[in-house]
Amino acid sequence: MRVLYISPTGGVGLSSAAPINFARETARRGHTVGMLGMGVADEVRTFADAFPLGDSWRRLGARLQGIRSVVRRFAPEIVHVFWHPKCEAYPVAHGRRGRTVWLADGRALVVREGLLGSAYRLSARLAPMTYDALAAISEPIGARLFGRPGLPALPLGFDSDIFFPAASAQPAGGGDLSLVYSGSLNARRFIGPWFQAIVDAGRALPPGATRRPMLHVFGQGDGEASVRALAAQAPDLMRVHGFVTRVVLADHLRRADVGLSLIVNPLSSLAPPLKTIEYLATGLPVIASDMPGNRIYVREGWNGWLIGSDPADLRALVTQLCVTGVGDTMSRQAADSVRGHTWGAIVEERLLPFYRACLERRR
Repeated sequence: MRVLYISPTGGVGLSSAAPINFARETARRGHTVGMLGMGVADEVRTFADAFPLGDSWRRLGARLQGIRSVVRRFAPEIVHVFWHPKCEAYPVAHGRRGRTVWLADGRALVVREGLLGSAYRLSARLAPMTYDALAAISEPIGARLFGRPGLPALPLGFDSDIFFPAASAQPAGGGDLSLVYSGSLNARRFIGPWFQAIVDAGRALPPGATRRPMLHVFGQGDGEASVRALAAQAPDLMRVHGFVTRVVLADHLRRADVGLSLIVNPLSSLAPPLKTIEYLATGLPVIASDMPGNRIYVREGWNGWLIGSDPADLRALVTQLCVTGVGDTMSRQAADSVRGHTWGAIVEERLLPFYRACLERRR
């Protein structure tokens, strides 16, 4: 099978988790893979043909011409497009000739407002008219994005080469309750009040507390300065590590007690954050916002805790855990809850059968 993946990021960054892992796992199973985008990550080039369009990506006419040229040269049986604005024009511009199946994959909702938001939503609703097949990260996302309920779900997974439990329990040193947040520190995430809640919990522990919270923050963004300022005021309760590689992050997760998967923006609530799955895969119980995406994986009191939209809820829970500790079995239960949710399993059990069914229908 020959599969061409089209993603604006070309496999770069955390938002490309599905593009890069779908491409890698498909290639590992003996299929010929290509990746097309504005640029293409160096990692992708180790297992796929790379087709970077560079600045021509920014001009729709030049982008369509580049896509037509690549599709004709690469001759894919499947063109797997990770939905982005104006991509509904790709199959039309190519002419949909031959046996090529064009697949639109919705991974996120359109969250922009105003005229630009209206244009984005129109683009998504036109995709069912121009593509041969549709799929989404989850059935609710597919229904909201494309207006088509019941679409095949191609969910998130985790990289089992990186995220796996520690061989044995490794409690955090110094009697701390080690909490980890990984992700964007952009100001629009409004994450600051949640970090403040943990600091406040540490400053006002009840007499029965046997541990104190220590928050480790991994990430970067335009709000990083304010996060570092908070950490400077409470160095005994919070540390900011900045950007680290996935391997370094996973190693730290295996030595922590609890992961934080907080969804402040409700527009993103339908899809589970990648961090939720990766925390669980390392045997890390999760404190997660009580949103539809997180409910897919987090079971209250078994592999984590679901909290409301008020930072005071997080403060109360952290205070409780400093008194009671984390259950002895929760680490094992966390890892067990996502066993089999690897990218390899998703490609083997869902993606490739879906490709084959699409090709069979085309024939």
